[in-house]
Amino acid sequence: MSNADAEVSVAGTWHAARQPGQSPGWVDLSGRVERARAAAVAGYLPNGIAGTRDWLAAAVLAGEVSDGRFELKGDLWHFPFRDASQGRFFVEAAIDRGRLRYHPAWPSVDRVKGAIRFENARMEIRAQEAYIYASRARSASAVVADLGADAAVLAIEGDIDTTGRDSVRFLRETPLVDGPGAFTRAVAIEGRRG
Repeated sequence: MSNADAEVSVAGTWHAARQPGQSPGWVDLSGRVERARAAAVAGYLPNGIAGTRDWLAAAVLAGEVSDGRFELKGDLWHFPFRDASQGRFFVEAAIDRGRLRYHPAWPSVDRVKGAIRFENARMEIRAQEAYIYASRARSASAVVADLGADAAVLAIEGDIDTTGRDSVRFLRETPLVDGPGAFTRAVAIEGRRG
């Protein structure tokens, strides 16, 4: 299959539900992802995780996915298979030039280079490199432990090489300005690098 969003190869089977209306069917699929637009991925996720799918559609702004593989096996009624005994959903691929705006009030994470992995109800992005403003993040991760949760939680961790100017900007231009960043309203950082 090839279209503007992706180029994938897939093999497997789909069986209709034994009793119509109870399930979208049973699948056993596997394949490779040669290329995909990261911003288009949400459009291929099912209605069963509509909240997470909608968040992904708004949050994943850019990126190129490549060198991926995937498996989907089980009764789709149980997708994304929070209980691993009911099925398997697995996607793993490289991502380059990714851009994630995880919340409108926070700055985007840009130029993400790393890997993305979905394993059943878990989504994980591991970045070898990413940027917030001009600050470089290394060994960063963004994890949604349960895509099927009513209120899925995104946890972001990473080490950032930053400057005083970017640190103050982050405190001033995010919701932190009304809490721990409030002091930055009266602070200026000046000086020479190096």
